[in-house]
Amino acid sequence: MSYRVALLPEHFKWAGGLDFLRHILNGLIAVKASHNVSVIVAVEVSFLDTGLYRQFQDFISHTGNNGIEQITYQAWNSDLAEVLLAHQIDIILPVNADLGAHFPVPWVAYIPDFQHKYLFNNFSEQECFQRETAFAARLRDCTAMLVNSAAVKNDITTFYPWINAERVSALPYTPGPMPEWLALESKPVQQKFGIDKAYFIMCNQFWLHKEHKTAIEAFAKLHDASLELVCTGTMEDYRDPGYIDSIKQLVATLKISTRVKFLGHLSKAEQIGLLKGARALIQPTLFEGGPGGGAVYDAVALDVPVIISDIAVNQEVNARHLTFFEAGSVTGLADAMRNYSQPTVRLDDKALIETGYANREKLGLALIDIIEYTLSCYQAT
Repeated sequence: MSYRVALLPEHFKWAGGLDFLRHILNGLIAVKASHNVSVIVAVEVSFLDTGLYRQFQDFISHTGNNGIEQITYQAWNSDLAEVLLAHQIDIILPVNADLGAHFPVPWVAYIPDFQHKYLFNNFSEQECFQRETAFAARLRDCTAMLVNSAAVKNDITTFYPWINAERVSALPYTPGPMPEWLALESKPVQQKFGIDKAYFIMCNQFWLHKEHKTAIEAFAKLHDASLELVCTGTMEDYRDPGYIDSIKQLVATLKISTRVKFLGHLSKAEQIGLLKGARALIQPTLFEGGPGGGAVYDAVALDVPVIISDIAVNQEVNARHLTFFEAGSVTGLADAMRNYSQPTVRLDDKALIETGYANREKLGLALIDIIEYTLSCYQAT
């Protein structure tokens, strides 16, 4: 049996979504030989000349395989089906959209999260309705769906109790470093960005729910001039154009401007380099679709300590150096940070590589199960 699997990156128009596709690619590549898998990235032509596409190219350069085939199409509702059929695609996954119940190529749907159900004040009324109707249509039309956590699957079965739970597969938690990450040195990246002290790092786009405010206020409580806080990630949230300025003003008010660095979006190699040199990764998020989000995934892969909010989905994180604090608690986060003011002993490269290979294969086999289940459903009908 062989499988020609296509991915559609233009439906993941945020950095974390594109990085999630990198994990999917790593899993598929891990079982490429054992299950005769070919991976094809199908890109909408209009997506090619965008900054997000360049981010995606950067991300997939960290998949350990440069032989991924790429094809292009004009639009999903015009020639996508024709192009996929011409390239003999067996299945598309994960699809963060609704291709319709009668799309001629089997597809596996994806829902990132139900943030609008819990933090609806972060969305307009129209956005809440758009997400609600889009997700419901996706569930109606797809044969199978994959999600990035047991928490999201639980939300689906809670909010849509008539859905057959067998149709929804939650991916296992399978972090692992790419071998080239282990050769990356942190010092040159620190020097590039003027980081000359020990530091904590937060690697999140500046979305409202990521709680940069909690991280900054907690860091200010440390009163330790020998420590810095480094924040990476795109500095924008379309829902609140003034949010970034309010964060910068908070830093100024707390008189820690010289100890907090906002670096914006970095290349994957730069981010990994800084992550490796950090005392710990801070993740104060109020909501995630995957355990901890992508930054935690990478930190755990490298055995970097993680200080993380105790929301339900984050309980799925499995790591050696892991400290939970009450979500939104400035004091709780500050106390946890004090416990990591000194370096920790981390796993050696050999152990990291072995764990990474095993986890990527585990992810790949889970994806093969989803592929085989989906194709069997299509064959049955």
